[in-house]
Amino acid sequence: MHNGVVALDKSAGRKACDSRFDAPLDHLFKLMIESETFRAAPVMRALLLYLWQHQGESLSEYAIGVEALGRPPDFDPKEDATVRVGISRLRAKIRTFYEGEIEPSPLQLTIPLGGHEIRWIQIPDATSRVSIFRAPPQPYRNMLLGSIIVGAVLAALCMILVLENRTLRASLPAPPPELPRLWRSFLASGKDPIVVVPSPLFFRWSANADILIRDATVGQFQDWASSSYIRRVAEKWGPPSLAQIYLPVPAVKSATRILRYLESHGQRPELTDSPNLASDSARTRNTIFLGSLRQYAAGDWVTQILGKTNFYIRGFNPSAMGNRNPGPGEASEYREVDFSAEHKLVLEMVTLLPPAPNGARSLLLLGPSPSVSSFLVLSPDGLKLLDAQWMKAGSPDSWEMLVQAETNGETVLRLQPIAIRRIPATFWE
Repeated sequence: MHNGVVALDKSAGRKACDSRFDAPLDHLFKLMIESETFRAAPVMRALLLYLWQHQGESLSEYAIGVEALGRPPDFDPKEDATVRVGISRLRAKIRTFYEGEIEPSPLQLTIPLGGHEIRWIQIPDATSRVSIFRAPPQPYRNMLLGSIIVGAVLAALCMILVLENRTLRASLPAPPPELPRLWRSFLASGKDPIVVVPSPLFFRWSANADILIRDATVGQFQDWASSSYIRRVAEKWGPPSLAQIYLPVPAVKSATRILRYLESHGQRPELTDSPNLASDSARTRNTIFLGSLRQYAAGDWVTQILGKTNFYIRGFNPSAMGNRNPGPGEASEYREVDFSAEHKLVLEMVTLLPPAPNGARSLLLLGPSPSVSSFLVLSPDGLKLLDAQWMKAGSPDSWEMLVQAETNGETVLRLQPIAIRRIPATFWE
């Protein structure tokens, strides 16, 4: 005991009552990790789970940064304080949990200052539900009897804990699977992600007839007169009104897969369409843009960003991707190839932008086949290919990648990375 605080050594407990003596600790940890405090902070929740799963191991700041917080392999703890800041925030979250979500308890989890190993401590408190027994001085003739009674109580307690442990361990939910490197990097700020699907621009005449027309060459509503076909319809029915009431099914299906994937990893993602995306969301939240660029209106945030990247959308029907600065063996343009109506070679662009000033990140999954992008960032094979290219480029924190995929309908037959570029941290300047 030191200053009224008694540190509990789990290894000592295991020696005393079998390795399953930890059952009450598992139960208390379950209450903490499933609390609203940690469900609302997925990055802190993931960090706490990581420390819990690696108890007793000699963890370095580098291991925590790369494996738990999604830092790149060239992460240097001496120059980057991500781990120290994360541990400090985790201590604050633990205090918030004990102060607001649970009744006073003499057994509490803590992370001592100067380290990152979790410890359980016992805090003596007369107001606590569990009191600390202090035996008064006894005559020598009663010591033997007291020792026998204490031994019997401890033996019974160990047996009870062993039996309870079977039920507690069975009821303790399995921790969410570890997030791959891409998603750890994207979600490092701890902000809930939002997935955006495009809503194509349509022109509508409803006064005299219910007519709905889309001209993919017109990117903004006010430019409708640039379309000769829309002008001819307007001569008969009058000026059109704006109609963005349609969401492309392939993009919605891929967005749904991403939402389910993130939810299975303890995240709380949202889904929205481009017209209803708040103007500042892309700079304040972790945002995923999905779908074909031609379905985003000209002047949208996405189209503005692609004016600054190396890879960009160069044409449609067939789709084409441009390469502003071709490297050795690279072309300045890549085009879609149609073998049949279903069997194609398509191009997809994956871009992980640098963090905004508040830490939020944007992930762009753009191309004519959203199923390819979702396969690339969700499937083990796709993530393995992506990670290999990422490492080949030197593991930059932010990058853009061009991928060619052979598809049959929505089935991905083959993936081939074409090129990858580092995006400098000065991108937002």
